Amino acid sequence: MTRVTPFTAAEVESHTERLHEDGIIGLPGAFTRDWVTRLGEDIDTAFAEARARPDGAVGRGPNRFYVEIHPEQLRGFAGLATHPWITAIAEAVLGPEYRIVEVGFDVPLAGAADQPWHRDFPAPEGTALTSLAVNVTAVDTEPDMGPFEIAPGTHRDDGARSSTACSRRARPTRATGSVRRASSRRWGTSRSGRR
Repeated sequence: MTRVTPFTAAEVESHTERLHEDGIIGLPGAFTRDWVTRLGEDIDTAFAEARARPDGAVGRGPNRFYVEIHPEQLRGFAGLATHPWITAIAEAVLGPEYRIVEVGFDVPLAGAADQPWHRDFPAPEGTALTSLAVNVTAVDTEPDMGPFEIAPGTHRDDGARSSTACSRRARPTRATGSVRRASSRRWGTSRSGRR
C-alpha cells in the first residue's frame, strides 16, 4: 500500500459525496507497483487454474471471461480488504457491518467483443447505495486496450437504461495500482480495445 494512515473525516465526506453523485470514485496510486505485480501473478495463476476445470471461467462473450476466486488465492487480499480508503468508504456508505461477498476478476483476451452495458446487480427500489464494487487496476491501461467505462449517475435511475445516460461515459483512473469504488447499480461496460 502507498498510504497506511487513516483518511480524515473531510476526505471521506468529499469522496462519499462524489460516489453518491457519480456512482464511482477513484484513488490513484493506492497500491504500489510491487503489490500490483504480485496481484497480477495471482490473477494469472487463478485464471489458468479456472480455465483448466469445467465452468471455472465464465464466458462473457467471445474471448472475455469472469472468474470468481477464494480470497486466499490473492496474497495481497488482507492488504486490499483493510486498505484505509476502502474501509473508510465502505463504512461511510454501507455501515460498519459491511461484508465482502465476492472476489473475482474479468479477463478480456485478444479478440474480445465489447461487453454490453450492464449492471453488476439489479437495482433495488429507491436510490440508496446498498453494495459497492472494488476494482484494482492491474496494468497501465490505455484507451486502445478497451478500459472499463461507466455512465455517471446511472446508479440513481429506475433501472431503465437510456442511450443518453450511457453516452456520458467516464473512464476512471487507469494507472497501475489505482483503486476504484463503484456502485454495483451503475451502468458499465468494458470495450474490446479495437478503437
